[in-house]
Amino acid sequence: MKRIACLLILFMLILTACQKGKDENEKSSNSIKISVQSQQIAGIQTRILELKSVSKIITAPGEVIPNADLSSTVTPRVSAQVVKRLVQVGQVIKIGQPLIVLSSVDMAKAQGDALMAAQEWERLKQLGKEAVSAKRYNEAEINFQHASAKLIAYGMTSDQVDALLNSKDSKKATGEFELLAPRDGTIFKANAAEGEIVEPGKLLFDIVNGSAVWIDAKLSPVQAKQVLLNSLAWINIEQQKFSGKVIQVHPQLDETTRTQTIRIEVPDANNNLRPGQFVECEIAVGQTPPVLAVPTEAILRSGDGDAVMYVEIKPDYFQQQEIKQVDTIGNQSIIEGIKPGSRVVTKGAFFVHSELNKGDIQSHGH
Repeated sequence: MKRIACLLILFMLILTACQKGKDENEKSSNSIKISVQSQQIAGIQTRILELKSVSKIITAPGEVIPNADLSSTVTPRVSAQVVKRLVQVGQVIKIGQPLIVLSSVDMAKAQGDALMAAQEWERLKQLGKEAVSAKRYNEAEINFQHASAKLIAYGMTSDQVDALLNSKDSKKATGEFELLAPRDGTIFKANAAEGEIVEPGKLLFDIVNGSAVWIDAKLSPVQAKQVLLNSLAWINIEQQKFSGKVIQVHPQLDETTRTQTIRIEVPDANNNLRPGQFVECEIAVGQTPPVLAVPTEAILRSGDGDAVMYVEIKPDYFQQQEIKQVDTIGNQSIIEGIKPGSRVVTKGAFFVHSELNKGDIQSHGH
């Protein structure tokens, strides 16, 4: 029995040593298998690493300004008094949303005239052309159209005019009317106090649609000569990077700073960039010689702090590979340490990194 017990103990020791060796081999390989389904869920993308040219960049300070192509001002078209302001600075609004209630003596007269013209035109239409002279019939139609157009010219919308005239109620000719938002956006400026008398052309609201903003970058004349329209650009602020393109190279120098303005348009659907913010701009100019470049997000840090990427050594198997991050241009990093032709993870690398580290933690736990 003792001999059998000794053999069993010896067998268990050999098995444990083999298993330990197997675990160490798996760990030293620094790789992990991830199922196709998990890759799809995590959004993992790979591509063959090839030598290619990358745009050179120049850096410059810049400032976020409202996109004039996506901005609107709201002004009165007739002298009026502010009855009620319905929105505040910073409020997000939708097209057609009421912004302010105004009251105008001129509007009250125009509303009354339009109601009378509408009633006369409706009466003559019912009588028909045979019952009245052609001149009177035509004059009534023209008067109605003129009165309706005057209300629109004073600031009412077509729908508001139709609602007033269809009511056929002279008591509604009070002179009160609402100005509506001409676009979706955010109230950037509000310049109207309740009870205030406002004149035509006074700025009441400045509405900015932040889905795309402008960045005015300040470059030296030598730098500006290298920039072309539609060149790629990147904006850095608070450890975030946004992509855009050059839409204008201003021809004149700033008299004070002696710099030239380069305007960059940046999509910003989440309103991360606010007018007045100062940013760092990177603008693409020219091309580098062929290099190995990958998205910067594909590069992570190992437990030792070394830069690493993940190489797909065979289908669904990913291996951590230490690399050297030579330079960063925009959202691309130039690297060394991986052979061209290798298939590398370009998106979803953090998931692979986490899964590999999770495996290490579990094995240490055992």
